[in-house]
Amino acid sequence: MKRKVFTISILAIVFCLALPSFLLSSDNPLKEKVKVSKEVAKKLKERGIDPETIEKVIFIHYKGERLKERTANACYKLLGAKWDKLPIDYVVNPDLEEIVPGAIASSTRTWDDATSKGLFGEMRIRSDADWDSQSPDLINEYSLGRYLDPNVIAVTVVWTGQRIGKNMREIIEYDVLFNYYYPWGNADVNSSVMDLQNIATHETGHGLGLDDVYQNICSAVTMYGYSNYGETQKRTLETPDILGLQRIYGK
Repeated sequence: MKRKVFTISILAIVFCLALPSFLLSSDNPLKEKVKVSKEVAKKLKERGIDPETIEKVIFIHYKGERLKERTANACYKLLGAKWDKLPIDYVVNPDLEEIVPGAIASSTRTWDDATSKGLFGEMRIRSDADWDSQSPDLINEYSLGRYLDPNVIAVTVVWTGQRIGKNMREIIEYDVLFNYYYPWGNADVNSSVMDLQNIATHETGHGLGLDDVYQNICSAVTMYGYSNYGETQKRTLETPDILGLQRIYGK
């Protein structure tokens, strides 16, 4: 998965997907602010957040192994953003819940168990849960839908606002889209599917403020940026994943 920050323009997204792969590296993010609706702007102001500070970061999770042959210091990387107000409520589209009941809840609980902060709150099943690609609606959503590039397994958008502290921006929303181009399911039962809990745990890490890592020495960690059919190792966190999370939210 590779990180980019986009404008709200669909054309911008298509343009960036056509760029050479080295330009899509998380070392070369494209950053622009986005505009929000009047309704969202009002809600942000009520929270004390300036609507003019909103930015959008997209993480694209690719199928396959594209190892970068270089060493890693810690096998975790921080986005530079965090939730300032906890817990985080979220909604799940029933299409996902029907595939593997409880998979999304298990993925959030995995991260919750790695810190005492109480990261996640209420989960609701809602048929209108979708992927916000142009503007935030202040609802954290997991959904199943079409993504144009068949090499993309899943996409997470992290919406951030004004700075909190010295080196952080405030996360105000995240949205996860699972590409229905792929067969989804439980890889313990059928190794020819993309394991829903496996990918959801990785995507949820982005929603909490963790970036991808790509070094081959880090290929066992949850936040490693590539996945494939039948993989389940991302369901559980490795030490670097936990250290990264606790650097953001504490133990």
